Amino acid sequence: MRAIDTLILSDGRPGHYTLAEGIVAALARRREVHVRRLQVRRPRWLPARALSLLINSGMRPELVLRNVYSLDPSHIGRPDIIVSAGGNTLAANVAAARLAGASNLFYGSLRR
Repeated sequence: MRAIDTLILSDGRPGHYTLAEGIVAALARRREVHVRRLQVRRPRWLPARALSLLINSGMRPELVLRNVYSLDPSHIGRPDIIVSAGGNTLAANVAAARLAGASNLFYGSLRR
């Protein structure tokens, strides 16, 4: 069985990224996991409600990653699963999962 390629999106807050790492550690107890980490930062000028509307309206995921999070979409790669925790990573998680065709696992309230 091949290893699960996993991407952890982190907002740099220890209470959030340790939850995401805990989820990946639980997966690793059952199967080999390759982990990559990517730091994301939601800009303060964009309220969470507006970002939610952009994601739910069908805005292209590469535009969300590039224009909102200042991430090059090619850095997402082709992981099998994307894991994150904390509201600042939610839209990035959704956009990255859509772009990569990956499953996403988000720990936290889904908000709007």
